Formats: sequence, C-alpha cells, structure tokens
Amino acid sequence: MKRFSFKMLAVAAAVCAVCWLGCGGGDDNNPADNNGDNVGNNTGGDNGGDNGGDNGGDNGGVVDPKTVVKGTVGDRDLQLYKTVKIGRQTWMAENLNTHTAGSWCLGEGGGIMVETEGSFSLGTLSSAEIQANCAKYGRLYTWAAAKTACPSGWRLPDTTDWNRLVEAVGGREIAAKKLKSTNGWLHSIPTGTIGNGTDDYGFSALPGGYRDNNSNDYYDHHYDGDVENGLWWTATKDVSCDASYYQHMTYYNDNVINRATLGYMADGYDRYGFSVRCIKDD
Repeated sequence: MKRFSFKMLAVAAAVCAVCWLGCGGGDDNNPADNNGDNVGNNTGGDNGGDNGGDNGGDNGGVVDPKTVVKGTVGDRDLQLYKTVKIGRQTWMAENLNTHTAGSWCLGEGGGIMVETEGSFSLGTLSSAEIQANCAKYGRLYTWAAAKTACPSGWRLPDTTDWNRLVEAVGGREIAAKKLKSTNGWLHSIPTGTIGNGTDDYGFSALPGGYRDNNSNDYYDHHYDGDVENGLWWTATKDVSCDASYYQHMTYYNDNVINRATLGYMADGYDRYGFSVRCIKDD
C-alpha cells in the first residue's frame, strides 16, 4: 500500500536547516519520499517572509505572549472557535471543522493506518471515533475546498501569513514548540522525547494527520489517541510547477521537533486532505 512519507520530509528538514528548495527549478536536492513523490521543504519560508514590523508586535520582533488577545468566531455550521491575536494577526486557535464538499473527518469513508508497538496496520474506526476526530482535530480538506471553507471575514492564510506568525513567536527553529498544543503529539521514536509543545500563545496546534488522495486511506493516527503530523494548507500556489504549499509540524525527531516547516505538494497531490487554520482579513 502506498504511504506518503512525512517522516522522510522531517529527516530532510534536519539535514537542510537553512535552504530554499523551490519546485520550479527541479533541484536535485529536493527530498522525495519512498514512493518517489516530490515533496519540497522550505525552512526559510516562501516569499522570503517579512522581517519588518509586521512579523511581531507594532515595534517588530518577537511578540510577548502576555499581549495575546483571545476571542471567538462562529462558522456557517454555527460552530464556535477560539481565536488568538498574536501581534497584528488574528488566527483561529482551533482547526476548522466546517462541513463542505472535499472534506472529511479523520477515518471517514476509508481505512486508517494505525501503529501498535512500532508495527503499522490498516484498520477502521467506528462512527463515534470518526466524529470524535472531527471534534478534536477538525476536518481534512482538499486544497480547493480549503480555499473557500473559512467563515466570512476570514480566509485561508498564505505562506507570508505563516512566515509572519513564525517570526512573531521566535523563528522557525522554535516556532513549532511555541505553537503546538501541550498534549496529543507522539513521542519521538529515536529518542523518546515528547513531541508536545508549550502553547505559549494559545495557538494550540494539533496534529490532524492526513488523507490520501487516491486510496481514501488516512495516516498518522495511533491507537493511543496521539498523532504525529500536523499539516495545514496555505493559499499559496507555485504556478510554474502547479504545486500547493502547506505548513508542517511534526514530532519525529529532536532536530525538527520544534521546527515549523513549509513544504509543497506537487501537481495532482493537492487532493490530499490536510487541516485548515483560518486567519482574519486585515
């Protein structure tokens, strides 16, 4: 069975800590998973980010967690979400769970890859477990669905938005630790290090896993209830190679466990199901 290897991506990120691997140039160092699918890793950030005042507070730099403003917003399904204003940006503090075509709960309508004591197998979840996944992790969306799923006045963030958030909490090398939830992430298999974050800013990033675009199978869910990868679509697309970008956080090893990484899905793979975080329009 085909499995998209985000562990391979994590290892590549550790080797290439400050590199730009664009898809348009066909870089020979562009990491690929064990099925030959091209996956780009951009630890520097697409569009170069913005090192000016928009990254942090009004005076630039890292935002003080004590200045975060918390709120709520509703969606068209009448669900209420927590929000956080970090510097000049207001984000949802939960993964989107709005029902729309091209979205699924983790495990809905397909098998789910599960792990017990290091061995993987394909299983199924009950209806109750599937709905519980939606309540906890939100829904998984195709890229096309993600672009229109956010509530009115909100939108799918692009890579520049993510770059600004990452810089506002201290930069890519530490951003995942600062943004991850304090529970729900797996231990790092090589060292036993816990993959949870400190959630300093109330962003509460949860690892929702992902849905395969061909087999309708789901990955990164584990019997103990924890998940290993958080992947969120961005609105950015590289038209030169028809690649859609996503934000990635993982638990996998000590070199990348605290790092927030930008990557891309090559042509045709934007039908994978990833999580969505919405950002408020300026």
